[in-house]
Amino acid sequence: MNKKYFVLVFLVFLLPLFFLTGCSSSNEKKATYSDNEFIMDLAKGLEARWDISDKNEGKDDTVQVMKDYIQAELSQIEKYTSATFKDSVLQEKAIKYINLLKSSKENINNYFASDNEKWKEIFDQRAILLMDFVDNYKLKVNSKHQSKLDLLVSNGKTVAENASKETELKKLIKTLKFKKTKDEYGFQTYEAVLENTTPYNIKNLFLDISLLDKNGVIVSTEYATVENVSTGKKARVKFDTTDKFDKYEVVLSSYDLN
Repeated sequence: MNKKYFVLVFLVFLLPLFFLTGCSSSNEKKATYSDNEFIMDLAKGLEARWDISDKNEGKDDTVQVMKDYIQAELSQIEKYTSATFKDSVLQEKAIKYINLLKSSKENINNYFASDNEKWKEIFDQRAILLMDFVDNYKLKVNSKHQSKLDLLVSNGKTVAENASKETELKKLIKTLKFKKTKDEYGFQTYEAVLENTTPYNIKNLFLDISLLDKNGVIVSTEYATVENVSTGKKARVKFDTTDKFDKYEVVLSSYDLN
């Protein structure tokens, strides 16, 4: 009697628990992530791209050849747009890289244009991401193409460093507060003091100063230059105008650092 009772308890209560545990384990096994696979396929795509470029070495690039380069990468990694990643940050970077490839394909005609800033911008952003993948996700390619990857990573570091410098300088010029120092016969002079709080020694800063009316409409644009201001030093910045205005906006046009 007792034996039958325990068998019944097992069948009614315990067996379903084993079944549920088994299902849970099965579901856990199905939760696969694509982090490592993406990095490996990214390497395959780059190698495929460079295999094509090696075959075309010495020949002029055409629109179709450029598309083939890009498609060689996309064929390997485009599928990861909808893949599941354990590292959500890596997922964002993967999708961004894929979208940059698509953008480069859409803007391929800019590569052959005299003004190819858009293409250069996409190239630089790709280089920054590839640097990130190498430094933080152990992206590796075969020895045949290592020098090409090294060149891209080096470019990425340069772009990132320049972007950091430009960000610092843009923050710096936002500190400029111009005040009227002279007003003679309708001719006005405005001056501000710039203190170089950046870690960079400034050779030249070229500034565009838009003078705006109360509605934000540009009345005129004046220009100012800052020269030879080392870290921690101060310099006077000024511009002249005959126009009346309510506010101004200062934009960094270009710069040189020592």
